Amino acid sequence: MGKRATVLGRPFRWVCDISIKVCAKGAKSLAGSRGRVHGFELGLKISKKMGGKKMKKTLLISLGTAVAVVLLVVLVSYNGFASADAYYPVHEQAAVASSSFTPFIRRSTMQYGSAYIISNPNGPLFAHIAFPIANNFADVPIFAWIHAIYQEAINDLNFLRETDNTTTGTLDIQFDSYLFDNYASIVLRGILDINSTRTNILKTFNLDLVNEIFLETWDIVDYYQAEQILPLITQQMLASNPTMGTFLETVDKTWLENIAISNDGIKIVTDITEVTIPYEKIYFALHINTGIIVVPPIIGIDASLPMVAITFDDGPSIYTAQILDILERYEVPATFFVVGNRVNAYRDTVRRAAYLGSDILGHSWDHSDLTRLSADAVRRQLQDTAAIIESVTGVYPHSFRPTYGRINNTILEVARELDFYMFNWSIDPEDWKYRNAEIIYNSVMATVSHADIILLHDLYASTVAAVELLVPELLAQGFQLVTVSELMYYSGVELEPGRLVRHGNRYVSLNR
Repeated sequence: MGKRATVLGRPFRWVCDISIKVCAKGAKSLAGSRGRVHGFELGLKISKKMGGKKMKKTLLISLGTAVAVVLLVVLVSYNGFASADAYYPVHEQAAVASSSFTPFIRRSTMQYGSAYIISNPNGPLFAHIAFPIANNFADVPIFAWIHAIYQEAINDLNFLRETDNTTTGTLDIQFDSYLFDNYASIVLRGILDINSTRTNILKTFNLDLVNEIFLETWDIVDYYQAEQILPLITQQMLASNPTMGTFLETVDKTWLENIAISNDGIKIVTDITEVTIPYEKIYFALHINTGIIVVPPIIGIDASLPMVAITFDDGPSIYTAQILDILERYEVPATFFVVGNRVNAYRDTVRRAAYLGSDILGHSWDHSDLTRLSADAVRRQLQDTAAIIESVTGVYPHSFRPTYGRINNTILEVARELDFYMFNWSIDPEDWKYRNAEIIYNSVMATVSHADIILLHDLYASTVAAVELLVPELLAQGFQLVTVSELMYYSGVELEPGRLVRHGNRYVSLNR
Protein backbone atom coordinates (compact mmCIF):
# COMPACT_ATOMS: atom_id res chain seq x y z
CA MET A 1 0.00 0.00 0.00
CA GLY A 2 2.82 2.40 0.88
CA LYS A 3 4.56 1.74 -2.45
CA ARG A 4 1.36 2.42 -4.39
CA ALA A 5 0.82 5.71 -2.60
CA THR A 6 4.38 6.78 -3.35
CA VAL A 7 4.15 5.96 -7.05
CA LEU A 8 0.79 7.69 -7.45
CA GLY A 9 2.03 10.71 -5.54
CA ARG A 10 4.86 11.47 -7.94
CA PRO A 11 2.88 12.30 -11.08
CA PHE A 12 0.85 14.89 -9.21
CA ARG A 13 3.97 16.61 -7.94
CA TRP A 14 5.44 16.53 -11.43
CA VAL A 15 2.33 18.05 -13.00
CA CYS A 16 2.21 20.90 -10.49
CA ASP A 17 5.86 21.63 -11.11
CA ILE A 18 5.69 21.88 -14.87
CA SER A 19 2.20 23.25 -15.52
CA ILE A 20 3.16 26.90 -15.87
CA LYS A 21 6.44 26.04 -17.57
CA VAL A 22 4.58 24.10 -20.24
CA CYS A 23 2.42 27.14 -20.83
CA ALA A 24 5.38 29.42 -21.34
CA LYS A 25 7.06 27.06 -23.76
CA GLY A 26 3.76 26.53 -25.57
CA ALA A 27 3.24 30.26 -25.84
CA LYS A 28 6.69 30.66 -27.34
CA SER A 29 6.11 27.98 -29.97
CA LEU A 30 2.68 29.38 -30.86
CA ALA A 31 3.96 32.94 -31.01
CA GLY A 32 6.73 31.97 -33.43
CA SER A 33 8.54 34.94 -34.92
CA ARG A 34 5.83 37.35 -33.77
CA GLY A 35 6.73 37.47 -30.11
CA ARG A 36 9.17 36.63 -27.37
CA VAL A 37 8.66 34.68 -24.19
CA HIS A 38 11.28 34.87 -21.45
CA GLY A 39 11.66 33.80 -17.87
CA PHE A 40 10.58 30.12 -18.06
CA GLU A 41 13.64 28.14 -18.99
CA LEU A 42 12.83 24.58 -18.02
CA GLY A 43 10.07 24.05 -20.56
CA LEU A 44 8.71 20.53 -20.73
CA LYS A 45 11.08 17.78 -19.68
CA ILE A 46 9.55 14.35 -19.28
CA SER A 47 11.61 11.44 -18.08
CA LYS A 48 10.92 8.12 -19.75
CA LYS A 49 10.12 6.44 -16.48
CA MET A 50 8.94 7.61 -13.09
CA GLY A 51 9.23 5.36 -10.07
CA GLY A 52 9.65 2.37 -12.36
CA LYS A 53 6.31 3.06 -14.06
CA LYS A 54 5.89 4.06 -17.68
CA MET A 55 4.54 7.51 -18.47
CA LYS A 56 1.19 6.31 -19.82
CA LYS A 57 -0.22 6.07 -16.30
CA THR A 58 1.17 9.47 -15.42
CA LEU A 59 -0.42 11.10 -18.46
CA LEU A 60 -3.79 9.56 -17.61
CA ILE A 61 -3.60 10.81 -14.06
CA SER A 62 -2.54 14.22 -15.35
CA LEU A 63 -5.37 14.66 -17.85
CA GLY A 64 -7.31 17.14 -15.71
CA THR A 65 -4.27 19.30 -15.17
CA ALA A 66 -3.38 19.14 -18.85
CA VAL A 67 -6.68 20.78 -19.71
CA ALA A 68 -5.80 23.69 -17.45
CA VAL A 69 -2.34 23.87 -19.01
CA VAL A 70 -3.79 24.06 -22.52
CA LEU A 71 -6.13 26.82 -21.40
CA LEU A 72 -3.27 28.91 -20.10
CA VAL A 73 -1.26 28.31 -23.27
CA VAL A 74 -4.19 29.60 -25.30
CA LEU A 75 -4.53 32.64 -23.07
CA VAL A 76 -0.87 33.52 -23.42
CA SER A 77 -0.91 33.07 -27.18
CA TYR A 78 -4.27 34.61 -28.03
CA ASN A 79 -4.34 38.05 -29.65
CA GLY A 80 -2.44 40.67 -27.66
CA PHE A 81 -0.03 38.68 -25.52
CA ALA A 82 1.58 36.86 -28.45
CA SER A 83 1.90 39.87 -30.72
CA ALA A 84 4.65 41.89 -29.11
CA ASP A 85 4.88 40.93 -25.50
CA ALA A 86 7.49 39.36 -23.30
CA TYR A 87 7.65 37.49 -20.03
CA TYR A 88 10.38 38.60 -17.68
CA PRO A 89 11.24 37.27 -14.26
CA VAL A 90 11.28 40.15 -11.81
CA HIS A 91 15.09 40.36 -11.71
CA GLU A 92 15.05 41.51 -15.36
CA GLN A 93 13.10 44.69 -14.54
CA ALA A 94 16.13 46.83 -15.38
CA ALA A 95 15.93 45.68 -18.99
CA VAL A 96 12.28 46.67 -19.15
CA ALA A 97 12.92 50.05 -17.57
CA SER A 98 15.51 50.86 -20.23
CA SER A 99 12.96 50.43 -23.04
CA SER A 100 10.94 53.21 -24.70
CA PHE A 101 8.23 52.82 -22.03
CA THR A 102 9.40 53.21 -18.45
CA PRO A 103 6.75 52.09 -15.95
CA PHE A 104 6.66 53.26 -12.38
CA ILE A 105 8.19 50.33 -10.49
CA ARG A 106 7.38 50.67 -6.81
CA ARG A 107 8.59 48.68 -3.87
CA SER A 108 6.01 45.98 -3.20
CA THR A 109 5.26 43.31 -0.62
CA MET A 110 5.78 39.82 -1.99
CA GLN A 111 5.13 36.96 0.41
CA TYR A 112 3.36 34.59 -1.99
CA GLY A 113 4.49 33.34 -5.40
CA SER A 114 7.31 34.43 -7.70
CA ALA A 115 7.00 37.73 -9.54
CA TYR A 116 6.80 37.80 -13.33
CA ILE A 117 6.21 40.61 -15.78
CA ILE A 118 4.37 40.81 -19.07
CA SER A 119 5.87 43.70 -21.00
CA ASN A 120 5.21 45.36 -24.32
CA PRO A 121 7.70 48.25 -24.67
CA ASN A 122 6.91 48.88 -28.36
CA GLY A 123 3.31 50.10 -28.35
CA PRO A 124 0.82 51.11 -29.40
CA LEU A 125 -0.30 49.82 -25.99
CA PHE A 126 2.78 50.13 -23.84
CA ALA A 127 2.28 47.53 -21.15
CA HIS A 128 3.93 46.52 -17.91
CA ILE A 129 2.00 43.92 -15.92
CA ALA A 130 3.54 42.34 -12.84
CA PHE A 131 1.85 39.29 -11.29
CA PRO A 132 2.70 36.31 -9.08
CA ILE A 133 3.07 32.68 -10.15
CA ALA A 134 2.97 29.93 -7.54
CA ASN A 135 2.51 26.79 -9.65
CA ASN A 136 -0.82 25.97 -8.02
CA PHE A 137 -4.58 26.10 -8.58
CA ALA A 138 -4.71 29.90 -8.61
CA ASP A 139 -2.34 30.61 -11.52
CA VAL A 140 -4.76 30.03 -14.40
CA PRO A 141 -7.67 32.13 -13.05
CA ILE A 142 -5.35 35.00 -12.12
CA PHE A 143 -3.75 34.90 -15.55
CA ALA A 144 -7.18 34.78 -17.17
CA TRP A 145 -8.13 37.99 -15.36
CA ILE A 146 -4.91 39.67 -16.51
CA HIS A 147 -5.55 38.59 -20.08
CA ALA A 148 -9.11 39.95 -19.95
CA ILE A 149 -7.90 43.34 -18.71
CA TYR A 150 -5.18 43.46 -21.35
CA GLN A 151 -7.53 42.47 -24.15
CA GLU A 152 -10.13 45.04 -23.09
CA ALA A 153 -7.44 47.73 -23.17
CA ILE A 154 -6.37 46.60 -26.66
CA ASN A 155 -9.97 46.74 -27.87
CA ASP A 156 -10.50 50.23 -26.46
CA LEU A 157 -7.28 51.46 -28.04
CA ASN A 158 -8.01 49.88 -31.43
CA PHE A 159 -11.42 51.55 -31.51
CA LEU A 160 -9.80 54.97 -31.12
CA ARG A 161 -7.05 54.16 -33.61
CA GLU A 162 -9.68 53.64 -36.31
CA THR A 163 -10.02 57.43 -36.45
CA ASP A 164 -6.48 58.35 -35.30
CA ASN A 165 -3.79 55.73 -35.83
CA THR A 166 -1.28 57.76 -33.79
CA THR A 167 -3.23 57.09 -30.59
CA THR A 168 -1.26 55.17 -27.96
CA GLY A 169 -1.89 54.02 -24.44
CA THR A 170 -0.18 52.67 -21.36
CA LEU A 171 -1.22 49.85 -19.06
CA ASP A 172 0.72 49.56 -15.81
CA ILE A 173 -0.32 46.90 -13.26
CA GLN A 174 1.66 45.90 -10.20
CA PHE A 175 0.91 43.69 -7.23
CA ASP A 176 1.39 42.97 -3.57
CA SER A 177 1.01 39.47 -2.15
CA TYR A 178 0.48 38.40 1.43
CA LEU A 179 0.76 35.07 3.18
CA PHE A 180 -0.92 34.41 6.52
CA ASP A 181 -1.36 30.98 8.01
CA ASN A 182 -3.27 28.92 5.39
CA TYR A 183 -4.32 31.92 3.32
CA ALA A 184 -2.74 33.99 0.57
CA SER A 185 -3.92 37.28 -0.91
CA ILE A 186 -2.91 39.07 -4.10
CA VAL A 187 -3.71 42.74 -4.65
CA LEU A 188 -3.35 43.90 -8.27
CA ARG A 189 -3.44 47.66 -8.84
CA GLY A 190 -2.95 49.56 -12.03
CA ILE A 191 -3.75 52.43 -14.35
CA LEU A 192 -4.89 52.35 -17.97
CA ASP A 193 -4.14 55.64 -19.74
CA ILE A 194 -5.40 56.18 -23.28
CA ASN A 195 -5.31 59.71 -24.69
CA SER A 196 -4.78 61.05 -21.15
CA THR A 197 -7.99 59.37 -19.98
CA ARG A 198 -6.99 57.43 -16.89
CA THR A 199 -8.86 54.40 -15.56
CA ASN A 200 -7.97 52.85 -12.21
CA ILE A 201 -7.67 49.06 -12.09
CA LEU A 202 -8.06 47.11 -8.86
CA LYS A 203 -8.54 43.43 -8.13
CA THR A 204 -7.91 41.22 -5.11
CA PHE A 205 -7.63 37.45 -5.06
CA ASN A 206 -7.91 35.63 -1.73
CA LEU A 207 -6.90 31.99 -1.59
CA ASP A 208 -7.56 29.17 0.84
CA LEU A 209 -4.37 27.19 0.24
CA VAL A 210 -5.52 24.12 2.16
CA ASN A 211 -8.83 23.62 0.36
CA GLU A 212 -7.48 25.14 -2.89
CA ILE A 213 -10.36 27.53 -3.41
CA PHE A 214 -10.83 31.24 -4.03
CA LEU A 215 -12.52 33.23 -1.26
CA GLU A 216 -14.93 36.08 -1.89
CA THR A 217 -15.35 38.97 0.54
CA TRP A 218 -18.29 37.39 2.33
CA ASP A 219 -16.36 34.13 2.73
CA ILE A 220 -13.87 36.11 4.82
CA VAL A 221 -16.10 38.49 6.75
CA ASP A 222 -19.76 38.25 7.68
CA TYR A 223 -22.07 40.24 5.40
CA TYR A 224 -24.42 40.89 8.33
CA GLN A 225 -21.58 42.48 10.30
CA ALA A 226 -20.71 44.91 7.50
CA GLU A 227 -22.31 47.87 9.28
CA GLN A 228 -20.13 47.13 12.33
CA ILE A 229 -16.98 46.93 10.17
CA LEU A 230 -17.45 50.35 8.53
CA PRO A 231 -16.79 52.34 11.75
CA LEU A 232 -13.56 50.36 12.17
CA ILE A 233 -12.45 51.53 8.72
CA THR A 234 -13.21 55.12 9.66
CA GLN A 235 -11.35 54.81 12.96
CA GLN A 236 -8.24 53.35 11.34
CA MET A 237 -8.25 56.02 8.62
CA LEU A 238 -8.59 58.83 11.16
CA ALA A 239 -5.79 57.31 13.22
CA SER A 240 -3.47 57.48 10.20
CA ASN A 241 -4.68 60.86 8.91
CA PRO A 242 -6.83 63.03 11.22
CA THR A 243 -7.41 65.60 8.44
CA MET A 244 -9.43 63.29 6.18
CA GLY A 245 -12.66 65.07 7.16
CA THR A 246 -15.67 64.71 4.87
CA PHE A 247 -13.88 62.09 2.75
CA LEU A 248 -14.86 59.57 5.41
CA GLU A 249 -18.50 60.08 4.50
CA THR A 250 -17.81 57.95 1.41
CA VAL A 251 -17.12 54.86 3.52
CA ASP A 252 -19.84 52.31 2.76
CA LYS A 253 -20.20 48.61 1.92
CA THR A 254 -18.55 49.10 -1.48
CA TRP A 255 -15.30 49.57 0.43
CA LEU A 256 -15.47 45.86 1.27
CA GLU A 257 -15.45 44.72 -2.36
CA ASN A 258 -11.66 44.32 -2.33
CA ILE A 259 -10.12 43.02 0.87
CA ALA A 260 -6.96 41.06 1.58
CA ILE A 261 -5.81 38.74 4.36
CA SER A 262 -2.43 39.71 5.81
CA ASN A 263 -0.29 39.15 8.87
CA ASP A 264 -1.36 42.49 10.31
CA GLY A 265 -5.09 42.09 9.80
CA ILE A 266 -7.72 42.50 7.10
CA LYS A 267 -6.67 45.04 4.49
CA ILE A 268 -9.42 47.19 2.98
CA VAL A 269 -8.22 48.20 -0.47
CA THR A 270 -9.71 50.92 -2.70
CA ASP A 271 -8.53 52.84 -5.74
CA ILE A 272 -7.26 55.68 -3.60
CA THR A 273 -6.32 54.27 -0.22
CA GLU A 274 -5.66 51.19 1.87
CA VAL A 275 -6.38 50.60 5.53
CA THR A 276 -5.61 47.59 7.72
CA ILE A 277 -7.97 46.55 10.51
CA PRO A 278 -6.13 44.46 13.12
CA TYR A 279 -7.62 41.04 13.83
CA GLU A 280 -8.25 41.94 17.45
CA LYS A 281 -10.67 44.64 16.26
CA ILE A 282 -12.46 42.79 13.46
CA TYR A 283 -12.38 39.37 15.10
CA PHE A 284 -16.15 39.24 15.72
CA ALA A 285 -16.91 39.49 11.98
CA LEU A 286 -14.45 36.94 10.61
CA HIS A 287 -15.42 33.71 8.88
CA ILE A 288 -11.81 32.57 8.55
CA ASN A 289 -9.93 31.03 11.45
CA THR A 290 -6.96 33.26 12.21
CA GLY A 291 -5.92 31.31 15.29
CA ILE A 292 -5.89 34.63 17.15
CA ILE A 293 -8.00 34.56 20.27
CA VAL A 294 -8.95 37.95 21.59
CA VAL A 295 -10.80 38.21 24.89
CA PRO A 296 -11.10 41.71 26.32
CA PRO A 297 -9.69 41.87 29.81
CA ILE A 298 -12.28 41.72 32.58
CA ILE A 299 -11.61 44.85 34.58
CA GLY A 300 -12.94 45.78 37.99
CA ILE A 301 -14.07 42.44 39.42
CA ASP A 302 -13.93 42.73 43.20
CA ALA A 303 -14.00 39.40 45.02
CA SER A 304 -15.39 41.13 48.13
CA LEU A 305 -18.53 42.25 46.32
CA PRO A 306 -21.50 40.06 45.29
CA MET A 307 -21.46 38.49 41.85
CA VAL A 308 -23.75 36.26 39.81
CA ALA A 309 -23.42 34.36 36.53
CA ILE A 310 -26.18 34.51 33.92
CA THR A 311 -26.11 31.41 31.71
CA PHE A 312 -27.93 30.48 28.52
CA ASP A 313 -28.72 26.96 27.29
CA ASP A 314 -29.71 25.35 23.99
CA GLY A 315 -28.52 28.04 21.56
CA PRO A 316 -27.22 29.64 19.57
CA SER A 317 -30.35 30.94 17.85
CA ILE A 318 -31.71 34.03 16.13
CA TYR A 319 -32.14 35.58 19.59
CA THR A 320 -28.55 35.13 20.75
CA ALA A 321 -27.30 38.19 18.87
CA GLN A 322 -29.98 40.33 20.53
CA ILE A 323 -28.81 39.13 23.94
CA LEU A 324 -25.23 39.98 22.95
CA ASP A 325 -26.36 43.48 22.05
CA ILE A 326 -27.64 43.93 25.61
CA LEU A 327 -24.50 42.45 27.18
CA GLU A 328 -22.29 44.66 25.03
CA ARG A 329 -24.28 47.78 25.90
CA TYR A 330 -23.76 47.16 29.62
CA GLU A 331 -20.24 45.77 29.12
CA VAL A 332 -20.91 42.51 30.93
CA PRO A 333 -20.30 38.86 29.97
CA ALA A 334 -22.43 35.73 30.29
CA THR A 335 -21.97 32.01 29.75
CA PHE A 336 -23.42 30.20 26.75
CA PHE A 337 -23.83 26.41 26.92
CA VAL A 338 -24.23 25.71 23.21
CA VAL A 339 -25.67 22.72 21.35
CA GLY A 340 -22.96 21.54 18.96
CA ASN A 341 -25.07 20.94 15.86
CA ARG A 342 -26.39 24.52 16.02
CA VAL A 343 -22.99 26.22 16.04
CA ASN A 344 -22.21 26.16 12.32
CA ALA A 345 -25.36 28.10 11.49
CA TYR A 346 -24.36 30.86 13.95
CA ARG A 347 -20.57 30.85 13.81
CA ASP A 348 -20.32 34.64 13.73
CA THR A 349 -22.64 34.99 16.71
CA VAL A 350 -20.60 32.48 18.72
CA ARG A 351 -17.38 34.20 17.70
CA ARG A 352 -18.77 37.56 18.74
CA ALA A 353 -19.85 36.18 22.12
CA ALA A 354 -16.31 34.93 22.76
CA TYR A 355 -14.89 38.27 21.66
CA LEU A 356 -17.12 40.09 24.13
CA GLY A 357 -15.67 37.98 26.96
CA SER A 358 -18.40 35.39 27.44
CA ASP A 359 -17.69 31.73 28.14
CA ILE A 360 -18.65 29.35 25.30
CA LEU A 361 -19.13 25.89 26.78
CA GLY A 362 -20.78 22.64 25.69
CA HIS A 363 -24.33 21.37 26.14
CA SER A 364 -24.10 18.13 24.09
CA TRP A 365 -24.14 17.77 20.32
CA ASP A 366 -27.87 17.39 19.69
CA HIS A 367 -29.46 17.82 23.14
CA SER A 368 -29.87 14.10 23.67
CA ASP A 369 -30.60 12.94 27.20
CA LEU A 370 -27.06 11.92 28.15
CA THR A 371 -28.30 9.63 30.92
CA ARG A 372 -29.77 7.34 28.24
CA LEU A 373 -26.53 7.00 26.26
CA SER A 374 -23.57 4.65 26.41
CA ALA A 375 -20.18 5.89 27.57
CA ASP A 376 -18.93 6.03 23.96
CA ALA A 377 -21.96 8.04 22.86
CA VAL A 378 -21.57 10.48 25.77
CA ARG A 379 -17.90 10.86 24.92
CA ARG A 380 -18.75 11.71 21.29
CA GLN A 381 -21.42 14.21 22.37
CA LEU A 382 -18.95 16.07 24.57
CA GLN A 383 -15.88 15.90 22.33
CA ASP A 384 -17.65 16.78 19.09
CA THR A 385 -19.24 19.82 20.71
CA ALA A 386 -15.95 20.95 22.22
CA ALA A 387 -14.25 20.52 18.83
CA ILE A 388 -16.71 22.68 16.92
CA ILE A 389 -16.50 25.36 19.60
CA GLU A 390 -12.72 25.31 19.20
CA SER A 391 -13.08 25.64 15.41
CA VAL A 392 -14.93 28.93 15.93
CA THR A 393 -13.37 30.46 19.03
CA GLY A 394 -9.96 28.80 19.01
CA VAL A 395 -10.54 27.55 22.57
CA TYR A 396 -11.28 23.91 23.40
CA PRO A 397 -13.64 24.03 26.41
CA HIS A 398 -13.23 21.50 29.18
CA SER A 399 -16.59 22.31 30.73
CA PHE A 400 -20.19 21.45 29.91
CA ARG A 401 -23.71 21.44 31.26
CA PRO A 402 -25.50 18.08 31.11
CA THR A 403 -28.77 18.15 29.18
CA TYR A 404 -31.81 18.65 31.43
CA GLY A 405 -29.32 18.95 34.29
CA ARG A 406 -29.35 15.17 34.63
CA ILE A 407 -26.31 13.07 35.46
CA ASN A 408 -25.53 9.44 36.21
CA ASN A 409 -22.42 7.39 36.89
CA THR A 410 -21.66 7.01 33.17
CA ILE A 411 -21.60 10.77 32.65
CA LEU A 412 -19.44 11.29 35.75
CA GLU A 413 -16.95 8.64 34.62
CA VAL A 414 -16.67 10.09 31.11
CA ALA A 415 -16.26 13.59 32.54
CA ARG A 416 -13.43 12.39 34.77
CA GLU A 417 -11.82 10.56 31.87
CA LEU A 418 -11.94 13.68 29.67
CA ASP A 419 -11.04 16.10 32.51
CA PHE A 420 -14.34 17.91 31.95
CA TYR A 421 -16.02 20.10 34.57
CA MET A 422 -19.81 20.22 34.92
CA PHE A 423 -22.05 23.17 35.77
CA ASN A 424 -25.74 23.28 36.58
CA TRP A 425 -27.61 26.20 38.17
CA SER A 426 -29.07 27.51 41.40
CA ILE A 427 -31.88 29.70 39.97
CA ASP A 428 -34.28 28.47 37.29
CA PRO A 429 -37.10 30.89 36.39
CA GLU A 430 -38.39 28.37 33.81
CA ASP A 431 -38.30 30.87 30.96
CA TRP A 432 -38.95 27.97 28.56
CA LYS A 433 -42.30 27.38 30.28
CA TYR A 434 -43.70 30.85 30.99
CA ARG A 435 -42.42 32.81 27.96
CA ASN A 436 -43.20 36.02 29.85
CA ALA A 437 -40.49 38.60 30.55
CA GLU A 438 -42.09 39.99 33.72
CA ILE A 439 -42.58 36.54 35.28
CA ILE A 440 -38.97 35.59 34.47
CA TYR A 441 -37.66 38.87 35.87
CA ASN A 442 -39.66 38.61 39.11
CA SER A 443 -38.68 34.99 39.64
CA VAL A 444 -34.97 35.79 39.42
CA MET A 445 -35.04 38.99 41.47
CA ALA A 446 -37.06 37.36 44.26
CA THR A 447 -34.32 34.88 45.16
CA VAL A 448 -31.01 36.04 43.67
CA SER A 449 -28.02 36.23 45.99
CA HIS A 450 -24.26 36.20 45.82
CA ALA A 451 -22.65 33.38 43.77
CA ASP A 452 -25.89 32.27 42.13
CA ILE A 453 -25.86 30.70 38.68
CA ILE A 454 -28.99 31.76 36.76
CA LEU A 455 -30.42 29.48 34.07
CA LEU A 456 -32.00 30.99 30.95
CA HIS A 457 -32.42 29.88 27.32
CA ASP A 458 -31.42 32.03 24.34
CA LEU A 459 -34.30 30.60 22.31
CA TYR A 460 -37.15 33.00 23.03
CA ALA A 461 -38.02 36.64 22.43
CA SER A 462 -39.46 36.73 25.96
CA THR A 463 -36.05 35.77 27.36
CA VAL A 464 -34.42 38.63 25.44
CA ALA A 465 -36.96 41.00 26.97
CA ALA A 466 -36.28 39.54 30.42
CA VAL A 467 -32.52 40.03 30.00
CA GLU A 468 -33.19 43.65 29.05
CA LEU A 469 -34.84 44.04 32.49
CA LEU A 470 -32.50 41.84 34.53
CA VAL A 471 -29.08 43.16 33.55
CA PRO A 472 -29.54 46.81 34.57
CA GLU A 473 -31.44 45.85 37.75
CA LEU A 474 -28.80 43.37 38.89
CA LEU A 475 -26.12 45.98 38.30
CA ALA A 476 -28.17 48.59 40.14
CA GLN A 477 -28.43 46.28 43.15
CA GLY A 478 -24.65 45.94 43.26
CA PHE A 479 -24.18 42.56 41.63
CA GLN A 480 -21.20 42.02 39.35
CA LEU A 481 -22.12 39.95 36.30
CA VAL A 482 -19.44 37.37 35.54
CA THR A 483 -18.96 34.11 33.64
CA VAL A 484 -19.14 30.79 35.47
CA SER A 485 -15.37 30.38 35.17
CA GLU A 486 -14.85 33.82 36.74
CA LEU A 487 -17.40 33.00 39.44
CA MET A 488 -15.49 29.85 40.34
CA TYR A 489 -12.16 31.69 40.35
CA TYR A 490 -13.22 34.66 42.46
CA SER A 491 -15.26 32.47 44.81
CA GLY A 492 -12.23 30.31 45.43
CA VAL A 493 -13.94 27.13 44.25
CA GLU A 494 -11.49 24.40 43.27
CA LEU A 495 -13.03 22.55 40.34
CA GLU A 496 -12.72 18.81 40.02
CA PRO A 497 -13.50 16.80 36.86
CA GLY A 498 -16.55 14.61 37.32
CA ARG A 499 -18.18 16.71 40.07
CA LEU A 500 -21.21 18.85 39.38
CA VAL A 501 -21.21 22.54 40.37
CA ARG A 502 -24.48 24.40 40.72
CA HIS A 503 -23.42 27.41 42.82
CA GLY A 504 -20.36 29.51 43.48
CA ASN A 505 -20.25 28.45 47.10
CA ARG A 506 -21.10 24.76 47.18
CA TYR A 507 -20.79 21.41 45.34
CA VAL A 508 -23.48 18.90 44.68
CA SER A 509 -22.44 15.36 43.73
CA LEU A 510 -24.45 12.45 42.40
CA ASN A 511 -25.09 11.22 45.94
CA ARG A 512 -26.36 14.51 47.39
